[in-house]
Amino acid sequence: MTHTSNLWYRGRRKANGYMADDRTGIHILLVEDEALIAMAEQQVLQRAGYNVTIAATGEAATEIATTRPVDLILMDFYLGNGISGIATARKILAVRDIPVVFLTSFSDTRTIEQIQAIPRYGYVLKSSGETVLLEVIRLAFARAADRAAVKQARDLYQSVANLTGDIIARHDAEGHWVYLNDRAYAVWGVPRTDPATLDYLDYVEPEDRDATRNAADQMRKQRIPISGLVNRIRTVDGWRTYEWNSTPVIGPDGEYLGFQSTGRDITAQKDAEDRIHRLLEERELLLREVHHRVKNDLNFVYSLLSLQASQTTQTAAQQALSEAGDRVRVLTGIYDTLTARDTTTAVSLQPLIETVTDNLSHATLPEYVTVTRTLAEITVPVRLSVSIGIIYNELITNSAKYAVSSSQSDTPASIAVNLDHQETPPAVVLAVSDSGPGFPAEVLNRTRYGFGLTVVESLVSQHNGTLVLENVPGARITVTLPLTPQT
Repeated sequence: MTHTSNLWYRGRRKANGYMADDRTGIHILLVEDEALIAMAEQQVLQRAGYNVTIAATGEAATEIATTRPVDLILMDFYLGNGISGIATARKILAVRDIPVVFLTSFSDTRTIEQIQAIPRYGYVLKSSGETVLLEVIRLAFARAADRAAVKQARDLYQSVANLTGDIIARHDAEGHWVYLNDRAYAVWGVPRTDPATLDYLDYVEPEDRDATRNAADQMRKQRIPISGLVNRIRTVDGWRTYEWNSTPVIGPDGEYLGFQSTGRDITAQKDAEDRIHRLLEERELLLREVHHRVKNDLNFVYSLLSLQASQTTQTAAQQALSEAGDRVRVLTGIYDTLTARDTTTAVSLQPLIETVTDNLSHATLPEYVTVTRTLAEITVPVRLSVSIGIIYNELITNSAKYAVSSSQSDTPASIAVNLDHQETPPAVVLAVSDSGPGFPAEVLNRTRYGFGLTVVESLVSQHNGTLVLENVPGARITVTLPLTPQT
């Protein structure tokens, strides 16, 4: 081809050697060093409605393409003595992403391989004719539009992915990264080159790699998402704890392509949870120590009362000290029940009643006094349970006195205990009755109480409950305690 100096053709020659078409619309840069061929191709393109600018050299084409609006380049493969069409395309594409279609008179393998070595949108043999040329241009614009749409979607995804403070990563089927958002690059400190050369497992704490690898294998085999995977990863700031949610990527034919993940730094949360766990352990240790001391103190008080009772010769004093000791033992039993079940909010009354009854049977109740129990499953707050335990102890002790006082040692006596739940209004109903002669009149009309009933009445009043004494025959006491927030 004959080299034509730095000229563009339009219909008039300009001093700088450029010639441009003034029409608006789609702009095609035609790079052709043969003036006649360039004008002929220009006419074909203009008839098709394109605006055409001609550059006769690679240098001129590079200047125009990098400084003026150009929608497509028709690039001659050979451009005379200047830089080649291939070199010109490379220079332009390094600056701008413009569709390039090559024009050539040759179809040999070497020419085709050179064209295929750079991004292009096709090539046209100059002998193909007007129809083929226009169709290749149309296809090039369609392909460019598709690429632009893909790039726009990718840029939108990238911008959204970079807004988050979480890591977003995509892995291929072998576990190599194929995409990382800005946060991932910043956290791992990896170079912004091809991430596919890196294996994400290399950044996972060795002790956590098996669990991480197993999760990836589960996604590959079962094609199901994995949520809440926690592991430690190596970052530019040292080892950090991350929580991962991952989803498998499946191809159009059902093939496994890899998986994509989001990772959130939960180091601070994990450290806080560990601190809370340590504090709870310390709290449990302190509580056990407090429980031990309280229990020892109660046993110490009980021992003092028992020792004093054994050394007292006065019957009344001896009885009073023994009853006081029994009350301390009841408190000890209640405390044991609470601590044995490791509860600080609610207590089941059934085992509590059983514990108090067993303690009294071994220490206070004669063998010929039997206690029958009908106990519903009821759970109450701890504070109320302590009061019920003390009330129950006093009622059983009181009934034992009256049941035994009228019975000979060889005549059986009985005490019946009933624990029930009242629906409306919600309440605990505790009734204790015995086979004795019943209450004296002064007790029924409440003009004379012993110490035990005084304690019961005080606790019932404290919880806004009711206390009913009656002879049915035999004595029966019914205590109703409301189950309300105030309890």
